[in-house]
Amino acid sequence: MAEKPPCEHFRTVFIQCETKEPKLGNITDIEILKENLRVNCIPENIAEMDAGHYEDFLKERRKLMAKKIKDYYYSL
Repeated sequence: MAEKPPCEHFRTVFIQCETKEPKLGNITDIEILKENLRVNCIPENIAEMDAGHYEDFLKERRKLMAKKIKDYYYSL
């Protein structure tokens, strides 16, 4: 599967959360997947993005990372 773009890998993982049949990795619960994306500052719509959306991905990820840093700072 290494030759496929990231959006296809993420689509596979989202589908396996519906089917509960692991095909890639071991996440089969949508809430665990969403939490994993959140803690890694990956936009939830990553499965809909392709190379043409790279700038959008970067912009959204910057926002998520800034929010994570801000939340951590205010938690101190």
